[in-house]
Amino acid sequence: MHLRWIAVVLAGRLALAPFAFADQAASETPIRAAAAREAARVAAPDPRGEMPKGLKWTGIGLMLAGGLTLFTTAIGNCGTNCGPRGIGYVVGGTEFAVGSLLIGLAETHRRPASPSLVLRDGRAVLQQRITF
Repeated sequence: MHLRWIAVVLAGRLALAPFAFADQAASETPIRAAAAREAARVAAPDPRGEMPKGLKWTGIGLMLAGGLTLFTTAIGNCGTNCGPRGIGYVVGGTEFAVGSLLIGLAETHRRPASPSLVLRDGRAVLQQRITF
């Protein structure tokens, strides 16, 4: 008997589900709509483009390799057969420094974004960033 009632309730919910979503869309208040318009107006697109992928990923790879080299040098437990550990620290530090340099170069060589169309206050503006 209980299964029949559960089936009736589920069938009723499925039948009335489209009407529930229609009521939510109609209940948008003018304040909520004004807040959404203002948030869309204030949100500015990123004026810069992407980093050059070669510099970015090479820099990230060198930084990871340098960190791993420093880590393995620091935890190396080989007793008296290791030789000078300073070489591992120099190699790892140099890899990390060069990776950081490449990330910095990638940041400074970002391509400018293409012109963007911005709609504000009922007018359309074509924007292009020009740096000197």
